[in-house]
Amino acid sequence: MADLEAVLADVSYLMAMEKSKCTPAARASKKLNLPDPSVRSVMYKYLEKEGELNFHKIFNEVLGYLLFKDFCENDSEEPIQQLKFFEQIKLFEKTECYDERKKMARDIYDNFIMEEMLSHTYEYSKHAVASVQKYLLKNEVPVDLFEPYLEEIFTQLKGKPFKKFLESDKFTRFCQWKNLELNIQNVELPESFSLELKNLLEMLLQRDVSKRLGCMGNGADEVKMHNFFCGIDWHQVYIQKYTPPLVPPRGEVNAADAFDIGSFDEEDTKGIKLNDADQDLYKMFSLTISERWQQEVSETVFDTVNTETDKLEQKRKLKQKQHFDADEKESDCILHGYIKKLGGSFASLWQTKYAKLYPNRLELHSESGNNKPELIFMDQVEDISSDFILHKNENCIQIRINDGTRDGRIILTNSDEIGLKEWSSSLRSAHKISQDLLGSMAKKAGKIYGSERDVNKSMYIFGANCSTKTSNGSN
Repeated sequence: MADLEAVLADVSYLMAMEKSKCTPAARASKKLNLPDPSVRSVMYKYLEKEGELNFHKIFNEVLGYLLFKDFCENDSEEPIQQLKFFEQIKLFEKTECYDERKKMARDIYDNFIMEEMLSHTYEYSKHAVASVQKYLLKNEVPVDLFEPYLEEIFTQLKGKPFKKFLESDKFTRFCQWKNLELNIQNVELPESFSLELKNLLEMLLQRDVSKRLGCMGNGADEVKMHNFFCGIDWHQVYIQKYTPPLVPPRGEVNAADAFDIGSFDEEDTKGIKLNDADQDLYKMFSLTISERWQQEVSETVFDTVNTETDKLEQKRKLKQKQHFDADEKESDCILHGYIKKLGGSFASLWQTKYAKLYPNRLELHSESGNNKPELIFMDQVEDISSDFILHKNENCIQIRINDGTRDGRIILTNSDEIGLKEWSSSLRSAHKISQDLLGSMAKKAGKIYGSERDVNKSMYIFGANCSTKTSNGSN
């Protein structure tokens, strides 16, 4: 019987492998659609506001590093050798074999340090050179041998190369990936869960690692001591005396194709098969830990999605008659990008518009770009809702206006949660600044023209009195 189960498992595995020979990651990549490149405007403001628009933050993210590397190797007008130097140092630090590390240290010294000393290209400090030479002369290669160089490499990379990166299409692609990542919703725990279970899951899923259960100094003991596990004898768990909650069937492979198999560790998934009821439990489970999500994406579908997105964007550029964002870099445009406006027949349909927000107005362009944009001037706006209103199950921004031609309000929405928040914040900020400016101008006008009117009025009254007196012949 055991042999038969093994044969059946092997057949299932081979069928899954055969089914996925074409493009293993293609099926998964179709599930990921990057937002339009115009999302760069929204994400730039968001990252700047969150303090994440800096070299170290982007460089230390998996996808940020890959895109910065791509820029340095393929898009930069000048060669950037520091990145190769950095990669060799990190590879050296990960090498455990001492003899291999000695060979690598010598290669790094010859190919980067000595070459730089001869050419005087990047001007590393004498202190860094002396530190490395001191250890090499002793035939010692500690893991942190090249540590003095890392900070100097970072200093050079975060200068001109990083500034050029922020102006490039590669940064736009980073904004697209970051927007996709941030729009993955948080977990909403079912009401049926007990308070102890909810608290356990919320603490395990804390985004801030320093506040996450198991990461606050006591490791696994923090989890074991949680109220949810009250009454559990952990020694009995260790010696496997507790009845397991699930005993997976033997001899079954839970995989539709090889991509499914490759996504998990074989020892963890062998013999497990999920049915439709099991899948329903995870359907709405959408929390993403940034580092792990980016690592998984980089190892699976990153290149595929980028290639497919490049093709789609190229086709879109050829078809698009007007490039809405072409002239916005040097203008006073605060924010621009796609947004949905309630309109159409009986004002009941969502219309996609390309919006441009300026200090004194909001422009709503049609997708075709053929018609004149709809203009909403800030002096026409009475109020912009500070909180989202719910309309047709969508969170929306409500703008109340008074120009005598509309129904008094404009409803805007966006499927991008980050984008909707930025539009709401920027609209309210622009409106407030506009109102303050108009108020200030009104006061100045009152001081200037109001005083003139008072003088003229006094002169008129005085002149009238004089003429009256003269006409009566009185004193």
